[in-house]
Amino acid sequence: MTMNRIWTAVALLAVLAGGIRAQAAPVPDDFAFAIPLEVDGDGAIYSLELPAAVYRSVVQGVKVDLRVFNSRGEVVPHRIEAPAVPGPGQDVRGAALFPLHRPAGAAAGTVPRVHVTTDARGTIIDISGSAPARGEERPWAWLVDLGEDWQRVQALHLQWAQAGDRPRMGHVRVEYSGDLAHWQPLVARAAVGRLEFGGRVLARNRVELPRSPARYLRLVPEAPRDFPRLQGITAVRSVGPRPAPLRWTPAQPVAGPGEDAPAAWVFDAGGRFPVERVRVRLPEVNSVAEVVVSGRDAARDAWRVRSRGLVYRLRLDGGELVQEEMPVGAAVTHRQWRVELLGEGGTGNAAPALELGWRPHRLLFVARGDAPFRLAYGSARVGPPHGVVAPLLDAVRRDGGRQLIKRARAGAPVVLGGESRLVPPPPERVVPWRRWILWAVLVAGVLLVAGLVRGLYREFRRTDAR
Repeated sequence: MTMNRIWTAVALLAVLAGGIRAQAAPVPDDFAFAIPLEVDGDGAIYSLELPAAVYRSVVQGVKVDLRVFNSRGEVVPHRIEAPAVPGPGQDVRGAALFPLHRPAGAAAGTVPRVHVTTDARGTIIDISGSAPARGEERPWAWLVDLGEDWQRVQALHLQWAQAGDRPRMGHVRVEYSGDLAHWQPLVARAAVGRLEFGGRVLARNRVELPRSPARYLRLVPEAPRDFPRLQGITAVRSVGPRPAPLRWTPAQPVAGPGEDAPAAWVFDAGGRFPVERVRVRLPEVNSVAEVVVSGRDAARDAWRVRSRGLVYRLRLDGGELVQEEMPVGAAVTHRQWRVELLGEGGTGNAAPALELGWRPHRLLFVARGDAPFRLAYGSARVGPPHGVVAPLLDAVRRDGGRQLIKRARAGAPVVLGGESRLVPPPPERVVPWRRWILWAVLVAGVLLVAGLVRGLYREFRRTDAR
């Protein structure tokens, strides 16, 4: 698509704005609040990640009671894009793993020198100077070659050699290097391993990685002698763009256990956030519990189970081994959440804490008219926007018009119509015109028939009188 065609699409978007304004005609006072949008003034399309304040006040959802107005109070075309989430398609494949041993006589705290040979593509093919000394059962570190597509690696899965080995837990440090000579920290401390506790097996074999700056990693246990045996490792690679990190919002407890649910707590999300994961934080250390997390939109709705799993919080080597995150599937916007603890004696009597993990939607709008622009939100009175803005915005972005999209900046929220706009207006009294018209037709029909009968009766009487 040429630039002329791109600008034609943008012009069509501007024309559509007038049509949208003429059909729906919402005004800023229809909404409870607004956020000023700062733009540089020379862009055609602007983008913005929706602030948390928007989710706290929308009534029907960000795709319904949200509009962008220009300085004249006119609606401009906009689109709400769902946040990118990790897709089910993940590439999991084995990574090259090499144990590193200290030579005989080396002090426990020293880092021995090893010679690593790579081929022309950077693949490790040989390591020398790292043979295990007599009596050394476990390596002091492991060297990992992520392969040529190391930029897409998101996590490592460690595979334990359990045969003949007692269950262990430990902490490991992850370092990275581009030349196998100079190493920098990547993950300061990650708890991994396998532990039996209360008749349950707690296994932690995944190490989450930030975006790795280099191909080679080194796993260094804090206590090599007590670290579980490793027999292999796999690298989890992302398929497609890497999503933005989750934002975490604490939910507020509003109700405790009752007769129908003696170990359940109800929380208020404080808004309609697109929740993807939850954190259930147990109140006491050395607690283990099976947890059921449910959600609903309002008190009149039934609870819907969103996740179920084991959470724990255990003291380990001066720190804590914690498993508290649980997925809830596709992004859901429940306002109320419930955490139910199953079993007895695993958590004490204190209430757990709940945090909601979510990613913001992205707003795209056309800068038709003059600034300042305002993002208005929160209304129980307006319906969803009309128009065919989305296909044209897709065409602009797909066919070389990304340079036309610039970033907008959000200001502090201001009050428009106030919180009264969040409450649906009382239903208008509908005049039953159709029913009245029907009765009028029936009455007119009866009068007409009565008139005809009377006329025929008079005619019969005249005939009889003759």
